[in-house]
Amino acid sequence: MGIAARSLGDLMNKACVKFQVVRLVEKLLALSSTQRLRRRAAGGAAGDRTGPLRADPPSPGRPDQSRHSQRADDPAWFEGLDTGATTKEEYMRRRCESRVRTYFYKSRDQVRGDPSAPLAVLEPLLDEMMQQLKQDRFNGHYFDRSSLLKSGRLCDDEGEFECQGLFSKSQCGYDEHRINPYRSRENRIVFSTWNLDHRIERSRTILPDLVKAARGAGRRRVNWRYFYRLLFTTDNLRLVHIVCHDKGSHDRYQCDQSQVYVR
Repeated sequence: MGIAARSLGDLMNKACVKFQVVRLVEKLLALSSTQRLRRRAAGGAAGDRTGPLRADPPSPGRPDQSRHSQRADDPAWFEGLDTGATTKEEYMRRRCESRVRTYFYKSRDQVRGDPSAPLAVLEPLLDEMMQQLKQDRFNGHYFDRSSLLKSGRLCDDEGEFECQGLFSKSQCGYDEHRINPYRSRENRIVFSTWNLDHRIERSRTILPDLVKAARGAGRRRVNWRYFYRLLFTTDNLRLVHIVCHDKGSHDRYQCDQSQVYVR
């Protein structure tokens, strides 16, 4: 049984959907990286896609559906979804909201589960964060290509996203780590494996420092806005392909202790 694909990137996407095998994706990426290095050594690097985001051409005989937004115009994109969203943008916005909302509830549960946490100090801070999240609409605009908040969006006007790379790197080292989930159902499914990764780690660093700050606050006020930015915004969140999601320790990145209290 074979898989028809127009490029290595297309093959990776389709294989991930069809077989749900991350290891296969990793091997293909390693192969791609090796081939790219060989091309560069041979002076063929000019063919690499190192420029701005751009969509892959549609498959022969298959129109590019990425420009369509309404469910009625691209019903295949919505197949298998239990959602009342009527546009792709609405669905993508809700997915981002869900991710950020989950970060809040996980953070709240961790804080409440810490026996050393002074909840009398921390509960009001958590309430402030939730109110700010509601005001910011859980930063759903990060995934919404139609958002007017372009400075915070993680995609371009067409809906293409680019991996921001390992937490320890300034950018992604793989040209193939880019995707437009608005284009097809398959791309949408693959994009669900991408992560919003905390460079300064949420559970190992940010929340312990929040609890520590609350314990030592005295007459000082904990700067909940600083912790909010680290937990829920792109000040500290990076969008990464599953291969660039390093779950090891990020201990070289720490909270700025000069920011934990209101000055």
